[in-house]
Amino acid sequence: MYHTRNPLRIILSDIKGYKKKKHTTTIELKDFKLLLTDFTQKLKPDRKCSSNICKEILSNINQAKSSIDIAIYGYSSVPAIEQAIRNAQQRGVK
Repeated sequence: MYHTRNPLRIILSDIKGYKKKKHTTTIELKDFKLLLTDFTQKLKPDRKCSSNICKEILSNINQAKSSIDIAIYGYSSVPAIEQAIRNAQQRGVK
């Protein structure tokens, strides 16, 4: 089988604010952060928030000052994320 470099990774690596950690890709622009994860290695998120991507989501929620716009696929109930969102609401984050 013939393998080439991943064209998406080539494009992403040219973006300022592109970071790659184990199983997690982050694209950070001025007021926007996109977190991508590779669930081919770890098939689903866990409720304990032990993955790098979950910890990154928590960190971003905890640092939010004005608003949070979030779309998460695959997480059904993660108590740490739920509590972080409640805490953000109490801080006045919308």
